[in-house]
Amino acid sequence: MNENKQMSSYSAAVVLLHGSGASGKDMELVFASLTKNAAVAHIKFVFPTAPTRAYTLAGGMKLPVWFDRDRLDLRCKEDDSGIADSIAKSASSMNLPRSPSTIAVVEVVKSLESEGIPQARIVVAGFSMGGCLALYIHQALPQLAGCFTIGSFLPSASRLFKNTDSDGKADSKLRSPLLMLHGIHDSMIRPAWATATR
Repeated sequence: MNENKQMSSYSAAVVLLHGSGASGKDMELVFASLTKNAAVAHIKFVFPTAPTRAYTLAGGMKLPVWFDRDRLDLRCKEDDSGIADSIAKSASSMNLPRSPSTIAVVEVVKSLESEGIPQARIVVAGFSMGGCLALYIHQALPQLAGCFTIGSFLPSASRLFKNTDSDGKADSKLRSPLLMLHGIHDSMIRPAWATATR
């Protein structure tokens, strides 16, 4: 182990991913109000911001989004290259400054590990589109402590569903605990879509 490496005073971490058009700062403000009375001093919270890219659902306007969507329903296509970029591309290859708010999510996890927080003590979570990305990361990093989503769904033809057995149960390699939360009055992401994803 490199003795010059700065070790974290935290023993666990949560990486929270925002929804389309929002930012890490938005998630930080919301989450701060939810945890103000909680005993979470040992947990490091990280709120990355998605790269700005053209977003089809906003008429091609450039917004901070984790990937593109051609429609907002179960029949939407997966943006494999956008998802791969958000999961694994480094900040330098995207010509972005190296900061926690702009580097790709796997790099955030690797950075936390270099601070001394093992993957088994890191949870990746997200709201809406960020929750969708968290589901992909949950599959990509099987040693994570867990994953939770709020108001999220996967397309019905998602490649993630190929990792189930004939009974529809998740492959045993699929990992750490998963919690999916969804409000029954969500007018944007229908509760039935979240149920279909589970």
